[in-house]
Amino acid sequence: KRIQELEKKMLNAEKKKFEAQQRQIIKIREALFPLGVLQERVDNLMPYYSEYGRRFLEMVYQYSIGLKNEFCIVEES
Repeated sequence: KRIQELEKKMLNAEKKKFEAQQRQIIKIREALFPLGVLQERVDNLMPYYSEYGRRFLEMVYQYSIGLKNEFCIVEES
């Protein structure tokens, strides 16, 4: 009986851990794909340009990967 209780506790702990990881993944997905589409289709360029100026466009160009089917994530500091 004690083994069964221990197994139940371990299972519950794993479920909580999995749920926490799942919430993190959903949060990241919502940040990268607001409204279910790519971020650049929702966000406007102007707030970034007004804050960083021409450097922003240079950075976008530098990290642009062209027509490849890959994503590039650039973080604000």
